[in-house]
Parts: sequence; C-alpha cells; structure tokens
Amino acid sequence: MIRTGLIVSAAAVAVMAATCMWMFENVPAEAGSLPIHWGFDGQPDRFASRETALATYTILPATGVGLALLFAILPSIEPFRANLLRGQRAYLTGWIGVELLLALVCMGIAMLTVRGEAGDGNEFVRWIVAGVGVLFVFLGDALPKTRPNFFVGVRTPWTLTSDLSWQKTHRLAGWVFVLIGLWAIVAAFTLKGLALAFSLTAPLLVSVAFCAVYSWVVWKNDPDKRARNGGRAGG
Repeated sequence: MIRTGLIVSAAAVAVMAATCMWMFENVPAEAGSLPIHWGFDGQPDRFASRETALATYTILPATGVGLALLFAILPSIEPFRANLLRGQRAYLTGWIGVELLLALVCMGIAMLTVRGEAGDGNEFVRWIVAGVGVLFVFLGDALPKTRPNFFVGVRTPWTLTSDLSWQKTHRLAGWVFVLIGLWAIVAAFTLKGLALAFSLTAPLLVSVAFCAVYSWVVWKNDPDKRARNGGRAGG
C-alpha cells in the first residue's frame, strides 16, 4: 500500500514540478502581476508580482511531497493498524486521489496563468469539481470495506465504539458518496458560477450530518456497543 502510494505521489509531484517549470518559461518577463488566488467563480481575486507569484506556485509540488510523507507515516501510528490495512483500499484511494487532484489544480493554474485574460476560470472550476466527483465515486465504493480506525471513514464516537454502527454507517456513506460523486460530475458540466462552486459543498455537509446522526441511531440500538473504558455500554 505505502509503496504504491509513494510511487503515484512521486509521479504526481514530478508532473507538478514539470508544470511549474513550463509555466516559468512561458510567462512573459514583462508581466507586471499574476493571479495567486481564485474565487469560487473561478475568477482571480488576488494578485502578486511575477516573481512572488511564481515562487508561490512552487507550494503545490511541495505540498504533494508533504502529503505523501504524511500518508506514508500515518499507518505506523494508527492504534488499529490491522483494521486500517484491512481497509487499505479506501486509504490508498484517498491518498492517490488527493495527489492527482493536486496535480490537476497545478496544471489548471499553469494554463490560466500562461493564457492570462484568455484563460477560462470557470472551465478550471468545472474540471476540479468533476475530479472531486470521480474521487468520491471511488471512495464510496471502498468505504463499506473499511474497519474501525482513526484516520479513514466516518469516525464518530459511535462508529468507533460499535462495530455494527461502523458497518452500517459505512454502507450508507458508501452509497451517499457515490451519489454525491455522480452529482458532482453532472453539475461540473451543467452549472456555472457560484452554483457550480457550491454544488458539492451543500450536499456533502448535509450527508456528513446525516451519516453522523445515523451512526448514533445504530449505536443506540446495538447491544454489543462498547463504553469508552472498553466495557459494555449501558442502554
């Protein structure tokens, strides 16, 4: 698992580094200022000098390296390491998905920066939302196969103290994530502006709250739930 994640991360970081080099070479030397931040509508809302902006963009590949190291280390400090490894597909999907999305963001920013006013920020947001949607579909397929752990899944006090709550909540969350992912892919190419930007946020917040409540309901009715001290919880 860790080896696969590191290999994909190395490839993603290499792509980001190459993208940054391409951007440095293609941004005109006479460019006075460049965008360093984009709003929800895909339009730039913060600018910096050419030198500062190009230096800022190197944060993306550096972030990719940092995330790879973090994902590689977490399994070694996971108290339920055996459970995490049993559900490693979800962990690896999240790891690889985040790295690939970061590379997609890097490439999108490079295209917008080089094209300048000719770049379509809304199109950039579309591809990011679609990419997140694809990630959610894969995560949704993997979530039901996870086991209780502290780093992956719907981690509420109730799922962590009831195997039944974990299993049922993650079956539900799997379907919810797949549906949200499919909706995000559709929304990415049908909505625009702020509606596009918030097309993923709103259903995700509602779904997280619903799954948390559902985990409590299942926990409440589980006779085998555990108390915090490791014993059986009372009704």
